[in-house]
Amino acid sequence: MTLNLQNTINVLDSRQTQVADSTFLAGLEDANSDEVCQLLRGILDLLNCDACDESNLARVIRNLQSKSVPWAAPANDSPQDLLSQLYLAISEESPLRHLPLAVLASQQDADCLRQFAELLVEHPLARPEALVEVFAPLMRSREADLSPLFPRLLDALQHPVAAAVVLDVANYLSVTGQIPEHPAESRRDQLLELFTRLIEQLERFEESSATYGVKDLEAAQTVTESIGLAISLSYALSLMNETRAIGGLNRMMDLSHRRLRVEAAASLARLQEEAGVETLVSLASEPSVRLTVLAYAQEQGLLEKIDPQFRSDVARAEAELVRVLSEPSQYGYPPSECELLESRELSWPSYDEPIECYLFRFSYTLPTGEHTNIGIAGPATHAFASDLSELPAEFIFAAFAGWQTEHEEIQEIEIDPANPHQATEVERFTRRLSDRGFVEITPAFIGVFFGARSLIAEAQSEGQAGFAIVSDVDFAWLPQARSSRSITPELAYSIYKGQQLLRTFNPDFEADQRTSSDQEESELG
Repeated sequence: MTLNLQNTINVLDSRQTQVADSTFLAGLEDANSDEVCQLLRGILDLLNCDACDESNLARVIRNLQSKSVPWAAPANDSPQDLLSQLYLAISEESPLRHLPLAVLASQQDADCLRQFAELLVEHPLARPEALVEVFAPLMRSREADLSPLFPRLLDALQHPVAAAVVLDVANYLSVTGQIPEHPAESRRDQLLELFTRLIEQLERFEESSATYGVKDLEAAQTVTESIGLAISLSYALSLMNETRAIGGLNRMMDLSHRRLRVEAAASLARLQEEAGVETLVSLASEPSVRLTVLAYAQEQGLLEKIDPQFRSDVARAEAELVRVLSEPSQYGYPPSECELLESRELSWPSYDEPIECYLFRFSYTLPTGEHTNIGIAGPATHAFASDLSELPAEFIFAAFAGWQTEHEEIQEIEIDPANPHQATEVERFTRRLSDRGFVEITPAFIGVFFGARSLIAEAQSEGQAGFAIVSDVDFAWLPQARSSRSITPELAYSIYKGQQLLRTFNPDFEADQRTSSDQEESELG
């Protein structure tokens, strides 16, 4: 083993004190097949002794994933055999379990792909997000021959977590023409039977949930898996022109779940069923599924049948925001209302040309009452947790511009009480605020904007709470709205940064008078 590879092993050994430095991964750069195997055997030895540093192990495996590994078999085990052993040696609960599979998938060598399929069938992954990561290299490739995956990979349909992803890959290879015949063609009877059972299950769940509600998280997870698999199955059966699925697809289209209705309608339209065409066209009015509807309509030459108002740029922007709001990390479902507040063409940070920027007011009816806020689509698609609904449009555009912009000369620095230079700076800025009549000043952090340093602080002025941003030449004041979802100091600074950025790129961009300029020194921004 080379000195560099031995260094890598030493860093991975949690029993040693060697720290990962710049040479940690150097041995992998030009490693041949024998050396890769030596490294993998060393990792296996550490895992068997329960002495492997997992954080650095992830870096090593991801490095292998990013390079083309020489797969020529050495005297003993091949790299793919050792990767298989590594996959089995890593605990099923470990967040690293999937990484050896991802390396096999990224190489796209026939033996690696066969090994990949075998492992996934016999030793399935438990986490859906891990499955998505291991399949990503396969979905990105248009040139590799992925036929060695099939038909063995289809045996993974027995695993609920993997079934939908496996079918998605098969559907993708069929649609892109990478494999002449749909990879699951030989399993169409099995798929049809599974599809019929799933529709019956979803019908029963919809009926029972309407009466009793969702009883537990396990039931909800089962339904989520069933929905994903029903979508993949409906697509696969329509790609195979399986007309025996029409009855089940009509039943699926009668369910209340919008995405299921869209997928069923698109599949029926693909099978030349007029009812599917009509339903697909009508569902374009639903922002939460509009982008999917438009994509299927474009694919099937049905775009002109959709009302122009639902395929306009504004309609697409609304749909993109609703899609983001519906993600589990946000609200988890679409808003009850979403309407255009304002749109402007602006020169936006990081964009070479002016771009149309859309602000939408959206509302949710929650047990605690009506929840309203403003989101953006166009240069970014986002909504803050803080309530922006009482701010003028200029402030809102600025908030998103300042939040989105990243630059090495734009920073937020935590205040360190032990730093004497910083303490002097904070004291100077605080005194400026006191001289202006502000009270109850609480410094939050120091902002750096292309060399200009400022203090962001919570304060009160004439009984009104808000945020003050003060530097040696500028001053800005943002009163705090009366809301349970108050603006944060970070968001106040985003507004400040965004105003300066948008004014620089858009000479006509105006800011509301609630941000005050220090007229005695210089105009803000």
